[in-house]
Amino acid sequence: MESDETQPALEELAMIGVIAFDYIDEKKMKMTVIAPQPSPDAKEHTQSYTIEATLITEGLVQISAKADRMASLSQLRVVLFSEEFAKKGKMIEIVHYLYRDADVRETVRLGIVKDNAGDVLTADYPDKPNTNVYLTNLFEPKLYTTFSPFTDLHIFIAKSTDPTISPTVPYLEVTEGQPEISKIALFDGNHMVDTLEQDDGKLTQALSGMKKIAPFNFNLSEEEVVALEFIKADVKYKSNNNFDSPKITIKLNLESALDEYKGPIKITSSKDLRKLEKSVEERLEMKIAELIAKFKKDKVDPIGLLETLRMKHQGKWTNELTEQLLEKAKFDVVVNIEIVNIGAVK
Repeated sequence: MESDETQPALEELAMIGVIAFDYIDEKKMKMTVIAPQPSPDAKEHTQSYTIEATLITEGLVQISAKADRMASLSQLRVVLFSEEFAKKGKMIEIVHYLYRDADVRETVRLGIVKDNAGDVLTADYPDKPNTNVYLTNLFEPKLYTTFSPFTDLHIFIAKSTDPTISPTVPYLEVTEGQPEISKIALFDGNHMVDTLEQDDGKLTQALSGMKKIAPFNFNLSEEEVVALEFIKADVKYKSNNNFDSPKITIKLNLESALDEYKGPIKITSSKDLRKLEKSVEERLEMKIAELIAKFKKDKVDPIGLLETLRMKHQGKWTNELTEQLLEKAKFDVVVNIEIVNIGAVK
């Protein structure tokens, strides 16, 4: 006997492309979604719907009723969470639900919004005719945003259950009406605990083994400013394998181009260039030491700093062990930089 059930036509579906979650209280959340406008004659390319719900399934039913179309997650590309929602530890429940949904791709990108996540979806972007496409493209990796991890559902699940490494997620702020990925959100387990600035994000990527990282602009002193483009990065870790008094040596080798320099050093010889390289090395060593101190304070390890110790460990590695070793470990940081091209020098 033939079934009367048929798949709904595309025009009968509200194909959600981006969804945002905001915290209301311990039981309720606000859900905001955007979906393409089905009518080609419509003035707006996307429609937005906002509801309050306890469960995602309940929210999707309400959205379907508002849209007069069945809400579908099969075209979901980006999920945003307010900072408050992430700090309350509610985010993992949503991620698990979406990860288990067969209609949802595991490559769906995640993002944290400083204030109200739903406002990012409902805002008017006059120069961006399609909000759905605009926000999806925002989460496509580009050279100038390689400081950010661009975490998806699969990566977040994997890291949130891995005791050796902490999850990180892109952090958005709205500046002059435009959302931008400005920082990185740090997680201790399921809870967001802090953020990283862009420069720290770049260093985190380099220390994580990324070979190509975004250009780096920073002050060596009040009179010295340097702009570097890192052509290649290579990092190596070595530990003393002592779990009572762990010491880890980090060697970061950087091959770079000097895009711009303003300062007292007149780069007219290899000796002058080496002097500048030495100043950059010392500055980066200091910044990495400060970064590791921040990780210790927040009790997070988004890099895998203890991996060389873990490889020598007999038995189960736990979150508690990571926290204990991170707290007492001493880190020796050595940066070697070679400037192979020189640009504008003042």
